[in-house]
Amino acid sequence: MTFNNNASMVGFFPQGVSVEEVIAKDTKELEEVGGSFEAIASRMEEIVRFAEENSRNLPETMDDKVRVIFYIATRGMQLCPYGGCDYEGQRIKGWNEDISIINPSTGRELVVNSGTAHLARVHNLLEKGNKYGISAKEFYQHFI
Repeated sequence: MTFNNNASMVGFFPQGVSVEEVIAKDTKELEEVGGSFEAIASRMEEIVRFAEENSRNLPETMDDKVRVIFYIATRGMQLCPYGGCDYEGQRIKGWNEDISIINPSTGRELVVNSGTAHLARVHNLLEKGNKYGISAKEFYQHFI
């Protein structure tokens, strides 16, 4: 599958870095912490569900690692940046919504949505260098 870093207005990771490099670094970190992209994606999906269910009461604490600050639907839609993905040309539910979260203890902030969960689960990719960006190790430290 081909990857289009320009499929997002903010880019999925900084220019000059390859998708293979990003995935390899996170894979190594997951081996170090005994984690998985599957667990990260599942946690992101859990956060999305919580935010949807509590969108009228935000900010709201989900647990000791996640406080949901806001939930907002954006205009337009984001497509999967991988050419040939089963989701290509289709709207991934929620990918046009942003859920801003913070770890109340560490202050680490992040934005997640169904698209970031899709990228983690299906493509083993975590974004970098933007509001959705986090390393695998950081995600475990702050949000799992």
